[in-house]
Amino acid sequence: IYSYGCKLTFDSNVLEATGASSAGSLSETWGAPTASTASGEIQIGAAGSSALAGSGDLLWVNFHVKGGNGTSTTIHFDNFMFNEGSPAATTVDGLFTVSEGNAINKENEIPKEFSISQNYPNPFNPSTKIKYSLPQNSQVNITIYNINGKVVETIINNFQMQGTYEINWQGTDNENHKVPSGIYFYRIEAGHFIEIRKMTLVK
Repeated sequence: IYSYGCKLTFDSNVLEATGASSAGSLSETWGAPTASTASGEIQIGAAGSSALAGSGDLLWVNFHVKGGNGTSTTIHFDNFMFNEGSPAATTVDGLFTVSEGNAINKENEIPKEFSISQNYPNPFNPSTKIKYSLPQNSQVNITIYNINGKVVETIINNFQMQGTYEINWQGTDNENHKVPSGIYFYRIEAGHFIEIRKMTLVK
């Protein structure tokens, strides 16, 4: 993750947004996010000089409670984006999950088994799509390797809800540099499911 942005909306009669801050040690590496507040909403964005990976707290948002006892409001996440993409956002049992990159849950039907499809187009230039299916909620890792077995880029590394997803690889490495033409491999690990497929980048 190199950047993120989102908008939170809520009942202005119950809450007032007073600001946002980077969570924990992120405040040292990413600094404070920009936050723009208005009645019933707050827009937040941040970017860092180094990439983030793994799991943990990303953002703390501060609110002032205006309503008295018995009042309530739902806080909605709108237009949540990582790396200027359009990830899926899902809330299940209080867990808010945002998929990295631009992995989008494409179908409502629950898959019967784990799978990952051949990328398309293949060969490709400059980008290609990879579709995969999760029959159950899973920790998912999808990593690109070069022909020498060296990690090129980890494009997914997070917990995702069951469903069928599609991710777009832009032919870049973990530092967002364009990679040369050649044969690459993409490997998925989701639960006990592991599979590797080959693809070709041409220029």
